[in-house]
Amino acid sequence: MKSFPTLKAYERYLRKTNNSLDNVKIGQIIYTMDNYDSDGRDINYGNKRTGKSFFITTSNRYGLGKFSDAKIERSDEGYSRNDISYVD
Repeated sequence: MKSFPTLKAYERYLRKTNNSLDNVKIGQIIYTMDNYDSDGRDINYGNKRTGKSFFITTSNRYGLGKFSDAKIERSDEGYSRNDISYVD
């Protein structure tokens, strides 16, 4: 699992590597990828213990640019799924 000090640092990683991670540590919180769309535009991450979450948006992560235009935003939804295992 990779660690980043801020969400902005993870955003820079996505744009540079064109690779999202299943689990990522931002600061002291471990987030698990818990939802994504089949159109290649949205990925959601959450932490079940803290209820915190964020999401990534791209124009098309399956296209040529992949994550080159990725934007990360915090989410206030804070939901968790019962059908997957969260690292934390």
